[in-house]
Amino acid sequence: MRSLFQDLRFACRLLLRSPGFSSLVILTLGLGLGANLAIFSVADAVVLSPLPYRQPDRLVSIWEAKLSEGLEHERIAPLNFGDYRRLRAVFEDAAAWWHPDVNLADAVGDPIRVDTIEATANLFSVLGVRPRLGAGFELPEGRLHDERLAVVISDRLWQERYGGDPRIVGKAVRLNGDLYTVAGVMPAGFHFPGETDIWQRLRWDFSERTRYAHFMESVSRLRPGVSRERAQAELAAVSERLGKENPASNKDWRARIVPLQAEIVGAYGQALRVLTVAVALLLLLACANVANLLLARSRAREREVAIRTGLGAGRGRLLRQLFTESLVLAGCGAVLGLGLAWVAIRLLVRAQPVDIPRLAEISVDSRVVGFGAGLALFTVVLFGAIPALHLTRAGRGSVLKEVGRGAGTGPRGRRGADLLVVVEVALALTLLIGAGLLIRSVHLLLQEAPGFVPERVLTANLTLPASLYGDWRRVSRFYGDLVERLRAHPGVRAAGAASFLPLESAWVVVYTVADRPPVATGEDLRAQYVTVSSGYFETLRVPLLAGRTFDRRDTGDSPAVVMINQEMARRAWPGREAVGKLITSGTPSFGPLGHSLKQSMNFEVV
Repeated sequence: MRSLFQDLRFACRLLLRSPGFSSLVILTLGLGLGANLAIFSVADAVVLSPLPYRQPDRLVSIWEAKLSEGLEHERIAPLNFGDYRRLRAVFEDAAAWWHPDVNLADAVGDPIRVDTIEATANLFSVLGVRPRLGAGFELPEGRLHDERLAVVISDRLWQERYGGDPRIVGKAVRLNGDLYTVAGVMPAGFHFPGETDIWQRLRWDFSERTRYAHFMESVSRLRPGVSRERAQAELAAVSERLGKENPASNKDWRARIVPLQAEIVGAYGQALRVLTVAVALLLLLACANVANLLLARSRAREREVAIRTGLGAGRGRLLRQLFTESLVLAGCGAVLGLGLAWVAIRLLVRAQPVDIPRLAEISVDSRVVGFGAGLALFTVVLFGAIPALHLTRAGRGSVLKEVGRGAGTGPRGRRGADLLVVVEVALALTLLIGAGLLIRSVHLLLQEAPGFVPERVLTANLTLPASLYGDWRRVSRFYGDLVERLRAHPGVRAAGAASFLPLESAWVVVYTVADRPPVATGEDLRAQYVTVSSGYFETLRVPLLAGRTFDRRDTGDSPAVVMINQEMARRAWPGREAVGKLITSGTPSFGPLGHSLKQSMNFEVV
C-alpha cells in the first residue's frame, strides 16, 4: 500500500507539472466517458431496468393483426377483448382501455387538455400498483365497469393543479362538462400508459360494443408457469374460432402477444443499441488519441525510465507506476464524464426532444457510477498499455544507448505511434460515415413530400362536451361556424376543419361500389375516412388530381358528395375515371363537415 500511495503521489505531481497535457487528456477521456455514461443511463432506465410493476415479466399486451391488409399492430375490438379475457387457464387477469379526448375544467384554474384513458376497473390490480391516496376503482370481483363517474389522478396533476391537497379524494372535477368524483391519487412517477394523468373508470359493458371497431389497448397478466408461446397458441385458437363465427368482422384477424417491456420500449430499443455502438466507437477513438499523446510524451521520459532501470527497478515495478499514472488520468476523466452525463441527462429530461418512454426514471444512480468506474478501468488498459510497454520493453543497456542516439526518432520508436494513427483514422472515419449516413437519412426524410404543405399552418385540437354536443349535426354546425369566423380574421388566408390531422390514423369505414359485383362475407371494401370542411385542402395546399373540392355548392339541400384519394380510386375503379361514381356507406359523418353535412347512404365522388 505504501508503494501504491507513492505511485499515486508521484503521478499527481507529474500531471500537475504538465497542466496543459493533463487537461487535454482528461477532457478527451471525459467526453468519451460522458457520452457512454449518458447513453447507458438512458438505456438502463428504458431497456435494462425491469418495469416498476409486480412481476413485470408476466405482463403482456394483446394486439390484433390482419396481415392480408398489411395490419400488424392494431388495437383490439371490445367484444374480442372479452373473449380473450375469458382464457382463464392462460391469463390471471386482463385490463383494457381507450383514449378519449378530455378537457379538465374546474374552479381551480384555467381549462386544460389532459392525457386521459377510460379503463376497466382492474387496470391497477393487473399491474400490481395501488393508489397512494384513496381506494381507486375497487369493484366486486369480475366487475370491469360501473356507470358511476369516478376518476383517479396522477401525483403530478395532484401536485401541480391541486397543490397536493390531502382532501382531494371524494372531491368533484369536471371533465368534458360532466362531474366526476376523485377516487384516488396514484404514486409519484406512475403514468401508465404513456404520460396519462387521469384514469376514468370504464362506464360501459363490453357486450354493448362491437367487433368491427378496433380502438382498445390492453395489458394481461400470465398465470404462473404459463409461457408466452402457450398464451399465443391459445389466442390463435380463439382468433380462428371468432373468424369462423363472425366472418363479417373477424375473418383473417389474429391476436398476437407482445411483452409489455418490449411494447413500452418499442423502436427506442433498436435506436439505443445503435447509439451505444456509436458512443463505444467514440470512446475507443478517445482512448486511441490519449494513447498517442502518452506515447509521444513517453519519448521525453525514456532517460528517466532508463535511469530507474539502471538503479534496479524491475519491469513490473515500472509498469505498475505507469499504469497508476493512467489510472489517475482515467479517474479524473471519469469524474468529468459523470458530471457531463449528469448535465446531459438533466437537459434531456427537461427538453424532451422526443417522446422517450420512462424518461422520468432516467438518472445518474449507483448503477451508472459503477458502470463508469468499470469503464474507467477498462480505458486504463486501452490507452495505457502501448505507452507503458514501449517504455519498458528494452533492457538497461540498450535503453541508455538508444537514449543517447535519440531512440524516439527511430523506426522502432515510431511504430507504435503509426499504429495508433491508423486506429484513430479508422475509428474517426467509421463515426464520420455513420454520422453522414444519419444526416443524409434525415435530409431525405425532410425532403420527402407528405402530400401537403405544412409551413405556416397552425392546428388546434378541440373537444366538445358530449352533454352539450351529443348530436353529430350540432358538432358539424359548430365547426362550420368556427371555420367561417376564422376565415374572417385578417391574419388568416385559409381555414378548414377535420376529424383527424394529416398522417394520423383515422376511422375505418366499410363501403360498397354501385357498379361492382358484391363481395364475399368478410371481404368488405374498407378505407380510412376523415370528415373535413370546405377549405381543408386549400389550407394544406393538397394538389387536386381530378374533379373539385368541397365548396359553396355543397349545402344541406344538395346531393351528398365525397372526395377520395388516388389509391382508393385505383382500387375501386382500376383504369377508369372515379369522378361521378357512387359510394354507398352507412357512416353518418361522410361528406363535408359543417352546414352541408348529409345524412345519406349514397355519396357521389366529386
